[in-house]
Amino acid sequence: MGGGCRSPRAGMLAVGIVGERSPSTRELPSIRGSLVGRQDVLYGWIARGAGCLTWFSFTLGLSVIGAERGQPGVYLAAGMSGYGIGSVVGTMISLAVVRRFAPVPLAGTVWALMGLCWIGMGVWTTPAAVAVLGGLSGVTVVLGIAAISLQITRTSAGAERRALLSGQSVVVNASSSAGLLIGGPVIAMVGAEHTFIGSGLLTGAVAIGVVVASRNRAARETASCQTADHVRDRDQHAGRAA
Repeated sequence: MGGGCRSPRAGMLAVGIVGERSPSTRELPSIRGSLVGRQDVLYGWIARGAGCLTWFSFTLGLSVIGAERGQPGVYLAAGMSGYGIGSVVGTMISLAVVRRFAPVPLAGTVWALMGLCWIGMGVWTTPAAVAVLGGLSGVTVVLGIAAISLQITRTSAGAERRALLSGQSVVVNASSSAGLLIGGPVIAMVGAEHTFIGSGLLTGAVAIGVVVASRNRAARETASCQTADHVRDRDQHAGRAA
């Protein structure tokens, strides 16, 4: 997602990743292999990837809007300034926030909010509104990055952790590049304002879908554990009766 999507400082500050030596005697795990049993990490990547894919609407879109309105650079400067301030605020509060909430629901929620910011920029396209909404999106991006980084560090260690962090970089770079590739033609066809709205709807829909999928999986796991406990208790009672 451009500078915002690729910045690692939020996740690093929030979770304090400690460097480890690479093993020389074992085969390093693959990214796909490291995802086994870690569906929440995959869900987080999907939400973040969608946000990175639509990041072009912010950078390219604001540049086009400024040029069309005879104020080249004004809208982009307002948005990036607001985003920068929001990123600083998000970094300051990220540690407290990510420790208070479950990582994947938090990530999905904040990226859904970022989608609303995109929609807002498409509806209220003034420098002041862009600056405010850019600031809010800066906060959400930092919290989303921190939440997924925390999920990775909580559920992995050593070579698997490094593989997952590498996989996250691949997702970010690939989706950002894809967004920049299609961004120009999309804006040319439908206009920058409509692109903002469409990007916001897509980002929000994916983020909400991630939250729902994560909750459904957690509910299934809880039900499975309860069923297993019930069967075990029943077998124990049957054994005692015999």
